[in-house]
Amino acid sequence: MSKDKFNQTADSLFASTAHQELWVNPKGEFFTSENIGSLSLEPGQKLQKFERPEDTPSEEKKVKPIDQKETIANLLKVDTLEGLKPYETDERKAVKAVYNNMLKKLIDNTTVVGATDVTGAKK
Repeated sequence: MSKDKFNQTADSLFASTAHQELWVNPKGEFFTSENIGSLSLEPGQKLQKFERPEDTPSEEKKVKPIDQKETIANLLKVDTLEGLKPYETDERKAVKAVYNNMLKKLIDNTTVVGATDVTGAKK
């Protein structure tokens, strides 16, 4: 495998994982642990290390709007549980309260098709 191919593969792995470092052996196998990667080497071979580029956002580096009122206004527009995900780590009390209310509201309004209640009657 060429170095360019390793770079492309590493970039795609960084885009889909939260790992900060990856190692690749000469066969093109990627590892998240240097120790495990070294077990795949034959005598005389070395691992190549890749580090996450600074401009690649990781899961922990979510950007939140600075203005609390704007955040709450955006939060009130959310109509899916998936849409709430970016707000779940916001620690501001008012935002957290609105988040919890929206989460409860969306869960309460969720109906599961074909579900049966405790008595066995179909909903």
